[in-house]
Amino acid sequence: MKTETFLIAACVLLCHTCSNIGADVEIGILAIPYEINESENTTDLEICNSTLWHSQSNGSSRTSYSKRKRNKQYDYENEDNVMLFEVNSTAGATMCSYITILSNNAVHTKNFTVYLTSNSSGVLIPSYAQSVPVQILGGTTQYIDVSFTSSTYSVRENEGYVHVCIEITSGLLQRAANVYLSSLDGTAFKLTHYSPLQNASLTFLSGDQMNSTRCVNITVFDDMITGSAKFFTVLLTTYDINVHVIAPNTTTITIEESDYVTLSLTKSAYNTSESTGFVTVCAKILNGTLGRSINVYASTIDGTATGVNFIEVQSFPLLFISGKRQNDTSCFNITVIDDMITENTNYFTVYITSNDTGLKLTTPISATVSITDSNYITVRFTSPTITANESSGFAIACVEIMTGYLGRNASIYLSTVDVTAIGTKDTKYFNVSITAQDTAIILVEPKTCIVGIIDSNYVVVSFTASIFNASESVGYASVCIRLITGTLGRSISIYLSSTNGTATGRDFIAVQSYPLVFTSGKRQNDSTCFNVTVIDDMVTENTNFFTVYITSNDTGVQLAPPTHATVSITDSDYITIGFTSATTATNESTGYVTVCIKIQTGILERSANVYVSTMDGTAINSNLMVSFTASAYYSSEKQGYAMICAKIVTGVLGRPIWVYASTVNGTATDRNFIPVQSYPLLFTSGRRQNDSVCFNITVIDDKITGDTNYFAVTLTSNDTAVHLTTPFNTSIFISDSDCKLAFLRCVVFKNYALML
Repeated sequence: MKTETFLIAACVLLCHTCSNIGADVEIGILAIPYEINESENTTDLEICNSTLWHSQSNGSSRTSYSKRKRNKQYDYENEDNVMLFEVNSTAGATMCSYITILSNNAVHTKNFTVYLTSNSSGVLIPSYAQSVPVQILGGTTQYIDVSFTSSTYSVRENEGYVHVCIEITSGLLQRAANVYLSSLDGTAFKLTHYSPLQNASLTFLSGDQMNSTRCVNITVFDDMITGSAKFFTVLLTTYDINVHVIAPNTTTITIEESDYVTLSLTKSAYNTSESTGFVTVCAKILNGTLGRSINVYASTIDGTATGVNFIEVQSFPLLFISGKRQNDTSCFNITVIDDMITENTNYFTVYITSNDTGLKLTTPISATVSITDSNYITVRFTSPTITANESSGFAIACVEIMTGYLGRNASIYLSTVDVTAIGTKDTKYFNVSITAQDTAIILVEPKTCIVGIIDSNYVVVSFTASIFNASESVGYASVCIRLITGTLGRSISIYLSSTNGTATGRDFIAVQSYPLVFTSGKRQNDSTCFNVTVIDDMVTENTNFFTVYITSNDTGVQLAPPTHATVSITDSDYITIGFTSATTATNESTGYVTVCIKIQTGILERSANVYVSTMDGTAINSNLMVSFTASAYYSSEKQGYAMICAKIVTGVLGRPIWVYASTVNGTATDRNFIPVQSYPLLFTSGRRQNDSVCFNITVIDDKITGDTNYFAVTLTSNDTAVHLTTPFNTSIFISDSDCKLAFLRCVVFKNYALML
């Protein structure tokens, strides 16, 4: 029998998550069971142990193991070994010991057990890590390479497990072989986040080769807490000398978070006021518990409230720290600005967002923030009293804003209270008061206004005539005034005064502000009169006159023309005049005759003309002169005719005479008038100086807008007793009556233009 020595290394591993050996530590054999093929040239079987629960040693720890023989001493050497962990050993530290395996070319499998003990205080060896079986395999085999199919795996908490596989990457297995999986905590903790593995065995069978796999499901737990992704590590080991573990011989398993919290704003509407200066907006957790901190981001959107009403925010973070759960809140203040303007309630919108997968937002995720206005205006009447005329039909009562600025519509309500008339019977008044239902309006004095109504009805008064006639013999002039329009509800006085004209105090008795009274009830066309005394001065004189006028200071009276009237005093005195002789004689050779007249009775204080005229007897007048009354006459197309007159300039007719008028075109033609030719004008017997005869020439409206036209008229006579004198030719001017644009004037009143 050929004997070969193999050394088995017994290893003890410190736990990854342990703190130090100064506290209680747990240690254990790294993997179970061990297998070794006696035909290989391996001299050692490595048995390892480790701490399971603490990561660092601050004192030494002594660990020993022993073997129990089963197949006599020639299979292995029986011995007790001691392994010592040094001070400050960290998690994962490994101590190993070697057991010699003897080769006897056996073809069957043999086994023995290695036990782990410790007499060090503070060292714990859990039951599952106190011993490890060792198999000594007989026969020969080929090597295989094994590894994890992936260096990383990912699983969600709510999936319940992760499927981890090991595969043969090369070689052919001629007998069964075991590999072992052990888990190490990372940020994921065993029993809290996953079910741990400690030397979990996976068996490859004889005949397995490249791409053959063995898998295990590792349970993961849903902790129902919203946190971050966590990981732990799984180690792949084997103690079969024909199995080589290659990379990846560790795999990191990430447990993705499947829990989430639901979150919303605490309200769909928030209210604040400008005077408060801020509004507190809160988000709260509706369901779930946080295992880590998260941020929710708040932003604002303008509504009727803008940047002048509040300080806008964009993606403002609201922090929920780890451990927060249902109904916990996070709040922040949005600054509200008092714009000092009285306005309607304004609003803006605040909303929350988040891109955190551990968070679900639910309604309300937006809320309306209403900002109640805190400002006010003070209002009053502009005046405590106002007046209005009846004729205007209205009284203007004005209210004004004393303080504040109004940024919205606001209503002030007016109420009236009847009051009996006071003062003169023509003026009445009532009270107007203001009220406000708007809380943003404060009323200040005067809150009541007295409205006086001035009677605007009036009567119109004038003289009944512009000229009043009187004579000295009557002894007075009756001057009358009348109501042109209106009706009197009270008595009024009109005052009459006089001023001298050619008549003075010798001719009449002057009056000054003499009252003429219209009593209540008088109406249109009613009149009142006053007699002004006229004095007969016994002197023959011209008609004299003086002026009377009316005045009034009564607001119910309007004076209309004529407000002045002329009073003419016809002289009642006279003088008697006669020829100084009833007959007078002269000779033709003398060439003239002298005729004299004289005042026989009376006094003359004015010029008086006495006209001497001749009448043909057996002697005929040789100095009869006739002419037109004017050198030019004026008419218009609208008038339709032009009146032309001839007169006796000197002489007295003892018989009829004829003169003849004819027209001559000028700029006016027969389109403008009807021509005449030798139109007869008859002066009858007895006519004398300044007597005249007239006729009309028809003027035609040609309906054409043009300038003034004219034509001429010539006077002729074939009577030897008639001498024509200038003007015996006259011009007739016809002004156009058709419309033409004379001028254009624009009157501007405010923003309107009236074209006249």
